[in-house]
Amino acid sequence: YLQSVSAPGQGAVVEMETADDAEIQAKVRSNARERLPETKAACKRNSHFTMKSLLKKDECLKPQAPRVGLIDGEAVYNASDVCQLRTVLGWKKEKQPRSVKPGEGAFSKRKKRQPKASLGAAGAQEPPPKQEEELFAEWQTEPYVPPAVVDGKIPVNEYGNVELWGNNAALLPRGCRQIDQPYIQRTCRRLDIKYAEAMINFSHKRGGGSEPVFK
Repeated sequence: YLQSVSAPGQGAVVEMETADDAEIQAKVRSNARERLPETKAACKRNSHFTMKSLLKKDECLKPQAPRVGLIDGEAVYNASDVCQLRTVLGWKKEKQPRSVKPGEGAFSKRKKRQPKASLGAAGAQEPPPKQEEELFAEWQTEPYVPPAVVDGKIPVNEYGNVELWGNNAALLPRGCRQIDQPYIQRTCRRLDIKYAEAMINFSHKRGGGSEPVFK
């Protein structure tokens, strides 16, 4: 239609200008949505920005994260520069498991979830001892490499089980195979085949406590 009412070649120019205008307007709307908050409370509600004092116990900023502004003298950062902190076991439980690099110190620590108070000798409730767990950032980790079977010995934990959190095959020791069949343990014993149970999770009991789940 533009070419039919415009001089030759002019229609293409008009269409290009229209596309540019749309892109500019989209950027203007985006900048308006991501305008730097003026107060800490507004920053807390904003999904695009954050401050160190607003981070959760299991969050941190990427190394060299750029400061994008100030609110009452405190630096403001892009929310996209926030990283998750996890424990050693937390990283192992990821779909793509990771392990902490040798020699890496904890980025931070947090209090462990406290179990219910236990009864002392006199029947009075004793508060559980305060404990902390170490947290690590992703750049402190590397892809998890399962241990291998050596001299016919299956690598197991202190309880004699193989930890396959979430039934994740990426945690399976090298040289092993998981077989989920009825009476498989009895068969292994009769044939003198070395095996270990796969512990995939914990089930929590009502009133506290938990027990391992095997598969």
